[in-house]
Amino acid sequence: MSKWSIQRLLQEHLEGYRQQYGMTLHQHKAAQSLMACRTARMGSHAQYCEAGHLQGVYYNSCHHRACPQCQALSRERWLVSRESMLLDSVHHHWIFTLPHQLNPLWQFNRDWFQDALFSVVSATLKQLTADPVYLGAKPAFLLALHSWGRKLDLHVRRQLSWPVRVNYDGRLGFRILSGSSLF
Repeated sequence: MSKWSIQRLLQEHLEGYRQQYGMTLHQHKAAQSLMACRTARMGSHAQYCEAGHLQGVYYNSCHHRACPQCQALSRERWLVSRESMLLDSVHHHWIFTLPHQLNPLWQFNRDWFQDALFSVVSATLKQLTADPVYLGAKPAFLLALHSWGRKLDLHVRRQLSWPVRVNYDGRLGFRILSGSSLF
């Protein structure tokens, strides 16, 4: 059985998908880059040893930010750098989803929606957690944007990771945030 990849799936099924569902120009360009990655369409380069002998000829990469072949190392570096930022604590995982009715607008106003979703989630959490009634602390959290669901459909959301450990007036302490109806 041959190995499946995103590139192969796009090469074999993109045209049918595009005809049935349509695609934005942004999506079309991304799909074209992924299909061309490390193929003759991207050109090639030669690698030589110190003595000047040809070691191999390799196809060039597309370097698209959505390409799983090109971004594997960058993704791993990003994960390691984010992991080093996390406090040594149990973390809660929350999801803030953009209403699906706004998906058509999202596709043509992504930058605005990304900024708005980040600002709203961040400001709301900071305001609520600063209130002594709820937590009385300054939160530390990590927000990530995801725009595709498990079924590879448009599912825009901000995922939040934040620690159970919080800072009370310069003192480090623990508080379970999920005990109230708000948290």
